[in-house]
Amino acid sequence: MSELEDLVAFALLVEAGSFTAAAERLGCSKGQLSKRISRLALDGLSA
Repeated sequence: MSELEDLVAFALLVEAGSFTAAAERLGCSKGQLSKRISRLALDGLSA
């Protein structure tokens, strides 16, 4: 996944209000979504 796709996932998470709802809309598991959000946070710390 690209950083842009991860940012879109984050925006959808904020809009949906929960990991469950966002994961359903993205068609992935909550665990996969959580990893994408964590990757964004880690990328931000290393920048």
